[in-house]
Amino acid sequence: MASNLTSVPLEARSLLVLDSNGESFLFSSLFISEDGRDQQTLVIFIRHFFCGSCKEYISTISSPDNGITPQELEKSNKRLIIVGCGQPNLIKQYVKDTNCPFPMYADPTQKLYDALGMIRTLSLAEKKPDYIKSSFLVNVAKSAVCQFSSGTAMFQGGDIRQVGGEYLFNQKGDILWSHNMKNTQDHVEVIELHNCVCHLLIMAADSTYMAESVKSYPFSMSDRSALNKEEIIVKDDELTCEEHCHN
Repeated sequence: MASNLTSVPLEARSLLVLDSNGESFLFSSLFISEDGRDQQTLVIFIRHFFCGSCKEYISTISSPDNGITPQELEKSNKRLIIVGCGQPNLIKQYVKDTNCPFPMYADPTQKLYDALGMIRTLSLAEKKPDYIKSSFLVNVAKSAVCQFSSGTAMFQGGDIRQVGGEYLFNQKGDILWSHNMKNTQDHVEVIELHNCVCHLLIMAADSTYMAESVKSYPFSMSDRSALNKEEIIVKDDELTCEEHCHN
């Protein structure tokens, strides 16, 4: 489910996220490049830090075999950042459990999730996504073991009802592509995310040629004739891998 937003709301830009040491950063600092380069930033919003399904997702993304590597991101002038809704003291263990090479932050207030329209639900997907290899019961058991073994932090993982999503921003804060989870197992499949981040050239929204009303992504295959600087017709339907590659 794509977000209806075309850029990061002003109130969201000034919200704080925390790193593993508890140091706070403006959310806008995550996608504004320090050297002024027109770099794109993919932000993956996960659920609570004990969620077994999200851990499998991040583990798959972090895999050097079939995931997304820092080298690929560098070649495509992109970076990847992960945000969870629990306390920041759980980040280091999460990174260790998933072998994650990407920066990770926490938004324990969930204000950033709310500002970007992400919902709260405990519903499951009708069909288990490819990125989840374990059964539902195994994932529940893993989550419980992880939570109880965390000691005094067992209640600091975050709201179990909060679901996340994936957002691709440019350095101006325009939302080039987005997906909000509809249930607790609804992250974008890793192969689609890989195509978006490493193989898909996304046209920057240039106010010289494009009105605000068309600065939204993604495009559908039916827009083949409209892909020029004069007019881009925006579709809200979800895209297949073929359509992503076409765009």
